[in-house]
Amino acid sequence: MSGPPPKAVEVQSRFHNSLSTDQLVRSYGGDKDFGSVYVPDHPITLRQYRTESDARPYVYLTETVAAQAREITYEVDKDHLGVISGFADNQIFYAACRRDEAQNWCIDIFYDAARKSEFSPIVDRIALSFINDKTGGS
Repeated sequence: MSGPPPKAVEVQSRFHNSLSTDQLVRSYGGDKDFGSVYVPDHPITLRQYRTESDARPYVYLTETVAAQAREITYEVDKDHLGVISGFADNQIFYAACRRDEAQNWCIDIFYDAARKSEFSPIVDRIALSFINDKTGGS
């Protein structure tokens, strides 16, 4: 993908408004950079971001990414780590946040459910890398 990453409104339309995104990647080119969005020409989207929420990671995910999920298939709820995976419309989503000091560092991945066998191994590797990262979220 060339050029600047999509603005939040473009990200939201990409998901057909099925998942809450307006609190996640709030601004590019503004005062703060909350993260980045990778939207290739394939039916998969990866977002990495930080939040200023003081909510525990799992609570944050339930109130944002998973708020409109039609089915939750996997959950982890620890003080420092939250993970939720499931289905929203025709997409599979995986979302994880970990708390380092006063911030939540998060990733979420959305992909076409019809291509689960193709994308699941990739998502698994990204998820393990994120969860095991000890660099303080950067």
